[in-house]
Amino acid sequence: MKHAQNQNIRKHGKTALKATALLLLGGVSIMWGWDTLAVDLAGANPIKFRHALAFEFVAVGLFLLQGFFIRLAVGILQSSPEVKGP
Repeated sequence: MKHAQNQNIRKHGKTALKATALLLLGGVSIMWGWDTLAVDLAGANPIKFRHALAFEFVAVGLFLLQGFFIRLAVGILQSSPEVKGP
C-alpha cells in the first residue's frame, strides 16, 4: 500500500512540476514576444511578468470555456426534437 502511495505522490509531483515549468516558460515567452514586437516595433509600453501570466491564464481559461460551450451546444442540439417542415 505504501509503495502505491509513493508512486502516486511521485506521479502528481512530476505533473505539478511540469505544469509549473510550462506556466513559467509560457509567461516568459509571452513577455519576450510582447517586448520584442510591441515595444521595439510599435513603441508600446513593456509589460511585467505578472501581466504575461495573467494573459496566459485568461487564454487558457477561454480555451477551456470554448470546449465547455461547444459540448453544451452539441448536447442541446442533440436533445432537441427535430423541427419538421409543413
